[in-house]
Amino acid sequence: YDTSIDQVKELLTDIAKNHALILQDKDIFVRLSKHNSSSLDFTMRVWAKKENYWDVFFDLQELVKKRFDQEGIEIPYNKLDVYQK
Repeated sequence: YDTSIDQVKELLTDIAKNHALILQDKDIFVRLSKHNSSSLDFTMRVWAKKENYWDVFFDLQELVKKRFDQEGIEIPYNKLDVYQK
């Protein structure tokens, strides 16, 4: 919730626009899709040739994580604090 929605959308769009296997003549779809208790979920939809589907899928997973790290965007994880008396 601390990161700008517009910033995330711009980063995801930039990643997609710069991937060689993503078809650039099709629209790139990036939208906020869900409000969770500790995170915001985004949906990114791109087009690729079917033989490139898995390469694009896994590349995007890695590229998004690396780019978020560079930009200081944290991916929220559930945390549990346990106190013992």
